[in-house]
Amino acid sequence: MSQIETTKTTEATETSTSEESTERKWPVTVTLKHPIDVGDKHIETITLRRGSLKQFKGTKLGEAVPIEQLMLIASRLSGQPIGVIESLDMEDAGEVMAAALDFYEKCLKAGKERSRP
Repeated sequence: MSQIETTKTTEATETSTSEESTERKWPVTVTLKHPIDVGDKHIETITLRRGSLKQFKGTKLGEAVPIEQLMLIASRLSGQPIGVIESLDMEDAGEVMAAALDFYEKCLKAGKERSRP
């Protein structure tokens, strides 16, 4: 392999490695700074698993995501009832919603990339 090919290969590897390192690793566990009690359950962590298309059932895809849809997606990814997600303190909700939004945006981005000619 020539020096130019080696450099290009190294650059491509470094680029793909840095892109992979910025991607969220699933499952995502959020340790609640403000644990909640729902019924007889004391919840200290919320774990969101890697989702599938099924998590979008009944939601509308688009650039702007209503908070209700993000809460529904977070509920589905975590297996927690929507009431648990709604009860989260805003600090904890921010982390949980960020994970749900990452999932949403990744799916939306994948659809756009595939629809390009």
